[in-house]
Amino acid sequence: MGALAHVVAAIGIIISSISALSHPACYVDPALHRLAAKEFTVHGLLLHNNLPRVCFPQDAPKSVPAAGDVTLAYVTPWNRDGYTETLLHANKLTHVSPVWYTLKITAPKGGFKDGSRPAEVVLEGEAEINATWLQQLPRHIQVVPRFQVQFDTSATLRQVLFFPRNELIDAAKRMALLMKETGQRRGYDGLVLELPASAMPFKMFIQTLSHELKRQNQSLILVIPAEHGLGTSRAFKRQEGHGISRRELQILSPYIDLFSLVSYDHAQSTGREVGNSPVRWLQLVLDKLTGIRTQQSGRPGIDGSADAELDALEDEDEDDEDEQDDEDDTAEGIRGTEVDVSRKILLGIPFYGFTMTSDGVLNTITKTELLSLLQFSMNGLRLNWLDEDKEHVFDMPIWRIWFTSLLGLLWRVHIARERVGGVAIWDAGQGLSIYYDVL
Repeated sequence: MGALAHVVAAIGIIISSISALSHPACYVDPALHRLAAKEFTVHGLLLHNNLPRVCFPQDAPKSVPAAGDVTLAYVTPWNRDGYTETLLHANKLTHVSPVWYTLKITAPKGGFKDGSRPAEVVLEGEAEINATWLQQLPRHIQVVPRFQVQFDTSATLRQVLFFPRNELIDAAKRMALLMKETGQRRGYDGLVLELPASAMPFKMFIQTLSHELKRQNQSLILVIPAEHGLGTSRAFKRQEGHGISRRELQILSPYIDLFSLVSYDHAQSTGREVGNSPVRWLQLVLDKLTGIRTQQSGRPGIDGSADAELDALEDEDEDDEDEQDDEDDTAEGIRGTEVDVSRKILLGIPFYGFTMTSDGVLNTITKTELLSLLQFSMNGLRLNWLDEDKEHVFDMPIWRIWFTSLLGLLWRVHIARERVGGVAIWDAGQGLSIYYDVL
């Protein structure tokens, strides 16, 4: 009788999975309905962590991916579960970006002197490559490893950027050559570029690199910061900086295939007791980058006060940015010819959470620590849904845990599908397996 019950249960799961696949609003098995709600039990989360995908309740935000939507997952060597998860959920992904490579730019021995000696460019990371995983990836997934550019000193950075300009072009050409040689051996489809500073001083570098990659039929994805000062005081904004502006996106867009927006770590960046990526802040970031207001577009997740808030923020910025924008417009000849770059933006989604102690200390928490904590502290946790942030938290006597939940993830995926060209997940090995059910 017990065996028969298991068979019946298995048939039920298969039928529900087929039903989910046949219905455009279905993503995940009725057993997980509660996990996509504002209230659920820790026991349910632990029990259903490895169940098949199911449908979500009627009150959850729903969306379907548009043709051409991108789902990129970063894979790090220090969270090796990412290799397994990307293979298990390969049908949900279009791109993977292994975080293997560092491009180190150093001053030549003896210094630059008269400028006749070029900077030394060394590519590190070959030892991190997981060749078996690369071979197992389905062909439809584009492999675009991240290349993080590092300079040995700030003096070398200034030298390469400004004294003389051909240092930058030379470094870009040598990087493209290294990429070409590595890509031919490994079968890469492009790269993700992460720079150590604002992208605009690297414009010539980006142009040269983009040109060389296009000749090889490879794509270029640029990591861009989100502006954490939005919605905070003017004093904090000046201290934090402005991230990347819409004007800069317009200037860089012809050379970039996709922009990977780092739209998380908000609490760590502001030092405030807020979520990892509060929806209200996300909407303001996208409003400013795209020039398309949330309310005008009928987007969910933010009320009508967003327009007034963004107007105030833009008024504050005018004194600081107008002069520079005018110079950029004249130099680039793009005034009045803005294009919609929203489809090039990938909304960064964290698969990790963080803890905050009663004295304000923040620490990152991934699935291993989260599951262990839930197992041993099940009775002492109080679950809360922060409606403005659209994030779940577990409250304990001495600390609070922010973590990615199915409902919180649903909101962010929905916003990405409504407003931009896709999502970029950091990182594939940090979150629970059920997270992939909503992609």
